[in-house]
Amino acid sequence: MIEPTSEMHREALLRMVPLSEVFNSVQGEGTRIGQLCTFIRIQGCNMDPPCSWCDTAYAQPQSPHGIGVTVGSLLTTQVYNILHRVVLTGGEPLSHVGTHSLLYALSMAGHIITVETNATIFDREAARHTSLVSLSPKLPSSGHEPVMRVIRAWMEVADTWCQVQIKMCVDGYSLDDLDMVAHVLECTKDHAHKNVPIILQPVSRTHSEFQMDSPVVHSLNLRNLLKAVEARFGNVNRDIRVLPQLHKILWGNKRGI
Repeated sequence: MIEPTSEMHREALLRMVPLSEVFNSVQGEGTRIGQLCTFIRIQGCNMDPPCSWCDTAYAQPQSPHGIGVTVGSLLTTQVYNILHRVVLTGGEPLSHVGTHSLLYALSMAGHIITVETNATIFDREAARHTSLVSLSPKLPSSGHEPVMRVIRAWMEVADTWCQVQIKMCVDGYSLDDLDMVAHVLECTKDHAHKNVPIILQPVSRTHSEFQMDSPVVHSLNLRNLLKAVEARFGNVNRDIRVLPQLHKILWGNKRGI
C-alpha cells in the first residue's frame, strides 16, 4: 500500500463522487447481517440493460436523482452522520473514478468498509482499503450472467488483502439460476479452502411481486429457495448459506432504510 501524504489526503477530499443517497440502517444481507451501518449509495451502474429485478432503479445512470459532491463534504457535513461501519453500494461503486478517493478517506478516518459490487470489475486499489468485498454476480433471471474471470480474480486476493463473500440473488424456481450457482461453485473450487461464504438469497420473481415485495412474499420465496438449495446443494462441501434480506422482512421494498 502507498504511504499516505498530506497532499494525497487533500486531493482525495476534493475528488467528486456521484451520490445517490446516504442513510443509516441495519445491514440486511450477507455475513454482516444485523450490523448498524451508514450506506453510501453511488449513482450509476454499468449493467446495460439494468437487471430485470433491480430494486434501485433510482441509482441508474439515467436517473435524475443523483448529485455530485466532494469526498470532503460527504465525510464532514453533519447532515450525513457517518457511522463507524460504512457500506459503499450502488449502482456499481467500482465503475466511478472517485470511489478510490472515497475509500481512501474513509479508511484513513478509521471506518470499517464493505464494498458491494456486481462482480464485473476487479479493483486492486479498492481491495486495499476495504474490509469486506461483497460480490453479487448476476444470474440468468436478472438478464445477465456472472463474469467468472472477475470472480476468480477476487478469490485470489481473498483473506490476503480483504475478506470476500459471494452473494447471489436466486430465483428458486429457475433451473437456469440454480445451474449457474453450480457453475460458480465449480469455477471457484480451487479456492474452496478460503474463507469465502456463498450467500444465496431469494429474488422477487415477477413485476407484481417486486412491486409489493412484502415480508410475506419474501418469506415464501425464502422457503422455496431453502428447499431448492437443499435438494441441489445439500451435499456440496462449501460454506453455502441461505439467508433472507432482513430489511425487506422489516420494511418491504422501500428506499432509504
